[in-house]
Amino acid sequence: MTTAQAELYGSVAAGLPRVCDILDATLATDEPSVQELLGTIQGRRGKMLRPALVLLSGHAAGRCTEAHDTLAAVVEMVHLASLVHDDVIDEADSRRERPSVNRTVGNEAAVLLGDYVMSNAFQLCTSIGSSPIDEMLGSTCREICLGEMVQVAQRRNLAMTEAEYLDIIARKTAWLLRTCGLFGAHLAEADPDSTERLGRYGHALGMAFQIADDMLDLSGTEAEMGKTLGRDLAKGDLTLPLIRFLNTASDAGRREMVDALSNGHPGGLERIRQLVLDGESMAYCNQIAREHADRAIFLLADLPPTEARDCMSAVAEFVLTRRC
Repeated sequence: MTTAQAELYGSVAAGLPRVCDILDATLATDEPSVQELLGTIQGRRGKMLRPALVLLSGHAAGRCTEAHDTLAAVVEMVHLASLVHDDVIDEADSRRERPSVNRTVGNEAAVLLGDYVMSNAFQLCTSIGSSPIDEMLGSTCREICLGEMVQVAQRRNLAMTEAEYLDIIARKTAWLLRTCGLFGAHLAEADPDSTERLGRYGHALGMAFQIADDMLDLSGTEAEMGKTLGRDLAKGDLTLPLIRFLNTASDAGRREMVDALSNGHPGGLERIRQLVLDGESMAYCNQIAREHADRAIFLLADLPPTEARDCMSAVAEFVLTRRC
């Protein structure tokens, strides 16, 4: 987490080291081979967006407790596990400016590590002693898995619609951020309207985040992003910039894109990037991401004015402009 990101989260940034301590203590084991494997992901602190949202939502809803720290660690473990599994699926080489786990120790160990982290997330969640919280976590992980499976099933489907894409990212990305808002509000014993608003805020933020991320996969650099780029294209996963291009391009442009996507065009991935960046697809995608971010900010309007609410508005702006 950079200094700028710490400032973005306001006073809750001071609580994130506690969250990391809980996460590390939960995953720790006296089995040396497993502890060594954990070393491939520990210390790779990213934006810490999801745990920050649990804490921010708690403060925005009225109060933050020790249980908020615990659930913040839970959602970060779910996120970490999904990243490890994603890198296996995508055959990625790097993550957070280091070799990916699968590249370091192989697919088998990486899958098992992801499973280990996820199972610990569920065990830690039960320590809260709340059936609604346990059910929310279970349904969230189910939706994440469904989103990933549908995305794999849709690979190289050039007829994939924008609505189908939005459904996938709602499940694989937005659902977990929705849960962050719900967790924070639920533990703060917020009223039903505030709880719903914070959940919907998280969902809208997640949609904006993923659309922006898919744009960066085409316009960013690996040095900026700290991870392997272009894997969506290489695996045949259509994202919104490509779907928009295929729906609006000239017949000649569409033929060239289809040729490039089928690996029949010299230059391959670079030609795909060029075609998309030269058209209006990125401006369109930025507009859609902007609409989701604006929706997230609007949902905060009826909450009491607090530093946490201001930070959450700033986070919605940040996801549109980030380069990492």
